[in-house]
Amino acid sequence: MKFKGFLGLALSATAFASAAYAEPEVLRFAVSVPAQVHYNQKVLIPWAEKVTADSQGTLVVEMYFAGALGKAGQFVDIVQSGAADIAMDITSYYPGRFQQSDVAYLPNLIGYDSVKASEALWAMYDEGAFDEDYAGLKLLAVSTPTAAMMMTTETPVTAPADAAGLRIGAGGRIKAAILDEVGAAMINLDAFNMYQPLGRGVVDGVVTHFTGIAAFRLNEVGKFYTEVPLGGSFTPVFMSQGRFDALPEAARNAIEMNSGAAMSAALGEVWREAHAEGQALATSTGGTIIVPEGEAAAAWEGALNPVVEQWVSEGEGRQVLVDQLKAHLAD
Repeated sequence: MKFKGFLGLALSATAFASAAYAEPEVLRFAVSVPAQVHYNQKVLIPWAEKVTADSQGTLVVEMYFAGALGKAGQFVDIVQSGAADIAMDITSYYPGRFQQSDVAYLPNLIGYDSVKASEALWAMYDEGAFDEDYAGLKLLAVSTPTAAMMMTTETPVTAPADAAGLRIGAGGRIKAAILDEVGAAMINLDAFNMYQPLGRGVVDGVVTHFTGIAAFRLNEVGKFYTEVPLGGSFTPVFMSQGRFDALPEAARNAIEMNSGAAMSAALGEVWREAHAEGQALATSTGGTIIVPEGEAAAAWEGALNPVVEQWVSEGEGRQVLVDQLKAHLAD
């Protein structure tokens, strides 16, 4: 009996020692932009460090920047393949793939409180509103910048009619529908490729976010900024559900305790600060911010509502998504 007891203690000690000196799991976190970008510095890098510290030695989160593991619009497939473990991306780069999430891009819903909007999108995810979109994936956070607006180079746009005939750079079906409603022609451009077409006069303006003015130096080529809510974004931080489930319990707990609503709100705060920075930069370099009021504001609402109605009519359960988002934004 004493021998068996001694053997049991020895085996327990060996198991404890093995666990204590086991190599930690390494999670590769991929983003498309350089390390110095605001959301990396203020949220993602501190998150990776905190998760690593909280994992009781079971986990190391390594950051890969500036497309080292892939490009925006590729990260979902890269994570699913195992070439990266965590990523942040924008669902609009995957046309037709995340149809429930498109509710975030509709006009007249998400406004200029990106913290509130990011918390609302996370709450919807937590309630299962986007389960079809993210089967096999685990979202760690969801955020959106403040609502998109219209920036033009020469023509001030106060009412929708002022945009008629303009060539406007933007991307995606919803933005195309918005521009069609106001009589503008959409030129397909993403946020990374707007500066040169604006500077060369290829387009008369773009639909973009104040959060991108400083990053893409758009204040150098834009003069007028029409602040109407032309849609938010759905920007998730995600990993494979299978990869998460296979992690040690301490690693899973570290991820869970640092993710979710709090991480979503932190990203929303970064977007809110970037919005204010973009507005300040626009006006300090000679730009004019136009905020439609009265009849002009009513005209915008009338022009944009059909875009929402059309989207709702194209899929089952979409009105429920719109109503959920409105309810969470109103909380």
